[in-house]
Amino acid sequence: MPREPREESISSRSARRTPPSRRVHTAARAAPSGARATARVSRMRIVLEAVKRLMLIPAMFGVLSASTLAASPPAEPSVVECYELQVSNWSIPADVAGSDPTNHRQPPQRIRLERTAPAKEEAADHWLEGGRAVRPDGVAPGQWLFELGAWDIKAESELRIAWNGGYSGVLITARRDGSGWKGVLTAWSDQLGKDMPTCQAFLRRSACK
Repeated sequence: MPREPREESISSRSARRTPPSRRVHTAARAAPSGARATARVSRMRIVLEAVKRLMLIPAMFGVLSASTLAASPPAEPSVVECYELQVSNWSIPADVAGSDPTNHRQPPQRIRLERTAPAKEEAADHWLEGGRAVRPDGVAPGQWLFELGAWDIKAESELRIAWNGGYSGVLITARRDGSGWKGVLTAWSDQLGKDMPTCQAFLRRSACK
């Protein structure tokens, strides 16, 4: 029994007559404009990412080479300078003539100015507030007062070295004198009046022990 002819749609007939190559181009032209834009943006992102990677390569090599070639900074020494301390004869006010500050107010003959501050517990034991540590340099402190002191540089390059015993102590204020320092040593106390025993102090630079 003969088959009845089937009606073909216009699109089917045109697709059968259109060559494959033209079909591809036709489909491309028929693609919505939004889809083409999305594909174009995706391709652009891929290209940009590739460019970024290429630009980062020399920068990475530069950082690596710089960090490799740069020498490590030297460790900061714990000691700034060491000095021999010399004092002149004491000048003792008349109202404190009975006391002898040379007996218990004489700092060590050699001191070491350290770069770091004393530990909090140490500073509290010696009534020190701020400054960097001062210690005897290879010599006995003489008494506990001089086991630990504090130093700093005030305005106009004035060196201040303090030993504090709570109710009494010793203070050196000095200015540069060649490679050393020259100034005044004062023995102070809460029990003394306005005038305190003083003497001249000379600090001469020396090698640390």
